[in-house]
Amino acid sequence: MTGKAAKGSEGLDNGIKAGNALSKMPPWQLDIGATVLGDDKVRFRVWAPQADGMSVRIVSAAETRLVSLRRETR
Repeated sequence: MTGKAAKGSEGLDNGIKAGNALSKMPPWQLDIGATVLGDDKVRFRVWAPQADGMSVRIVSAAETRLVSLRRETR
């Protein structure tokens, strides 16, 4: 530790300079949960790296369905 006073995060040198491509990137967002896509479609995304399988139970006035989710390919 140096003898300088600690600064807030706005004063830290994180290696990202104005004009750097990284400084123009949008903030990171966690894309987990249910996302309405429109046209009666919903995407369900979960973080379960150790799970062998995952299902979503969809309940409506007419029926209840269990839908298996598929693993994303990367």
